[in-house]
Amino acid sequence: ANTRNARAQLRDELLVGGRVFGRLIHVRTQQFAEAARILSGDFGFKSAYATRDFDTILSALENHRGRIGANLMVLVSLDHRLIADTLRPRTRDVPFAFPDLIRAAEDTGEATAIVSVDRRPYLMVVVPLLAPVPVAWVGAGLVIDDTLAGDLRRLTRLHISFVNWQPGGGGATPASTLPADLRGAVPGSLPQRFDAAAATFSVTLDRREYVSHAVPLGGKGGSSLIAVLQQSTEEAFAPLQRLRTNLIALFAGGFLLSMIAGVL
Repeated sequence: ANTRNARAQLRDELLVGGRVFGRLIHVRTQQFAEAARILSGDFGFKSAYATRDFDTILSALENHRGRIGANLMVLVSLDHRLIADTLRPRTRDVPFAFPDLIRAAEDTGEATAIVSVDRRPYLMVVVPLLAPVPVAWVGAGLVIDDTLAGDLRRLTRLHISFVNWQPGGGGATPASTLPADLRGAVPGSLPQRFDAAAATFSVTLDRREYVSHAVPLGGKGGSSLIAVLQQSTEEAFAPLQRLRTNLIALFAGGFLLSMIAGVL
């Protein structure tokens, strides 16, 4: 009965952790959006754009990237062409790789998506450069890596793996808090389909049972990025096991004292 209760409590903790995780990602995205908007009010940056001073534009983007803790920043024209990119400083005047993100921002004023840059997932947000009407688009990206996964684990107290999941199963794990020998096995252990609710489920990794909860994050093409929140039943039941050990020790000690008292 205690084991069943502990398992039910673990499922509840994972569901709560999923909501906390979603909120943390939303807050991080909004922080990036607000930080990117600061450039819209920077007179020097808008002047550099107006005069097409690309060295100044790139320098300003790089400096701002460092201040807000982004991994990349881009400036994109209204016709969806790349003006400047801190990740590829020499690349310019080519079609922006994610035009759908710009189109979504044109409709709503800003947009966020999970995109793949150099085969690494990024959380990217784009906002307009205003003068005073939109004249270009400023994008900021945060790489989804082990550092981000570790930060989220400390806040949720759950293992977190980011999986490039493919319909029907399979995929890759670009970031995870699991040990290196387990992270590669996560995609193959997941269900072949996820419903919108993404209920909890159990998987086996290296002969250990992990109760898991999947949070779809979206994506383009044939794969989607999914955050898998997990905790092993061994970790979850450790307090219960310690309680059992203490009770056994207590009963054994009481029985031994009773025997000694009887002998005496």
